Amino acid sequence: MPAQPVRDVEVRVPVVGELVRIGPGASWITLRGFEITCCDGTGVTVSQSTNCVVAANRVHGIGGGAGIEIRGGSACAAIGNDVWDTCHQGIIIQGGDPETLTPGGHAVDNNYLHHIGVMDGHGCGIMLGGVGLRVSHNLIHDTSRCGIFGGGNDCVIEYNRIRHVNLETEDTGGYYNGGCWHVRGQVIRHNHIHDVMDFAYGGWGLY
Repeated sequence: MPAQPVRDVEVRVPVVGELVRIGPGASWITLRGFEITCCDGTGVTVSQSTNCVVAANRVHGIGGGAGIEIRGGSACAAIGNDVWDTCHQGIIIQGGDPETLTPGGHAVDNNYLHHIGVMDGHGCGIMLGGVGLRVSHNLIHDTSRCGIFGGGNDCVIEYNRIRHVNLETEDTGGYYNGGCWHVRGQVIRHNHIHDVMDFAYGGWGLY
């Protein structure tokens, strides 16, 4: 529902899917300082690439999978972005090989993520999966579900501030991971987590 009568305001309807796609097979590309907004897909997708960075962008009005998504490849990063008003996820990173424990080396650092999952009860600030990933120094609040979801072998989750999450979905936490016996070596340290909502069934700082 619109926040006000639409008779005298500008209304924008997205007609494109992904706005920026890097890869597969790209390397040493930096996308910096852009306003990335109004799409029906993912704002920025980095796939099967190496040493690519998405930095200091403003990503919002995203109707698809995530504001920024990094999948496969190695040593890519999302750094210093503001991501908000996404229908589903804020940032997704996936990389590394769980069969050989080869690290992906991807990082999500110093991003500001808020008002995530506005049309999805499972909207999380950051979703990750794989081996050897780092999520650090992010500020996350106002998400429909977790601040951070997922994990993997030898991942590091540190120095994040997570608050006012779980606003629609319960049985979750500020940081939610686990459930797989083979996921080992994860380090969770120096995070500040508070105001994790709990309506009836449960909301924990670390789940």
